[in-house]
Amino acid sequence: MSSNPRPSRRARISRRRGRDPGLLRLLVTRHDPDITTLDLDEIGPLSGGYILSHAGKTIEPGCCGDLGNLEGWERAATESSEGWEMVWIGHPWTFVRPSSELLHFVEPSEQATADGLTEIIRLSRAELLDAVERASAERSHFAERLLPVVQEMVPKVTAELIVDVLVRGHR
Repeated sequence: MSSNPRPSRRARISRRRGRDPGLLRLLVTRHDPDITTLDLDEIGPLSGGYILSHAGKTIEPGCCGDLGNLEGWERAATESSEGWEMVWIGHPWTFVRPSSELLHFVEPSEQATADGLTEIIRLSRAELLDAVERASAERSHFAERLLPVVQEMVPKVTAELIVDVLVRGHR
């Protein structure tokens, strides 16, 4: 990262924010209308995902992306393989290839390999890890706002488990 970072040059992984408890309740009940009667393993993470923005370029989540996909971005930052590795962000997905401390991302595609795809983002491992850490903090803050809404629907202990699945997925 440069000594004078500009917002357009700083890598970001972000999601839209919801603050209204009524909206959060609607989000949960639309996601899983029977959340009060489902087993925990029947609940999935909230749809969405994370947007990687760097140097004016973006990679956005696709269909089937969810809030649990943040761990994929973290794996991309710490990957030690020198070949292309898929980063699951939904359909279409992207690929990353590390080259020393730099990470190379190609345009999202549903191809099985990165062959022939155009590189669209190049950033350092440290920049991506920093972006993941900031997104993780935002996700934790979102979980804190979501918890009281879910606690209105189910017992506290169950609510904590459900919120963890909604924002992080099954681990």
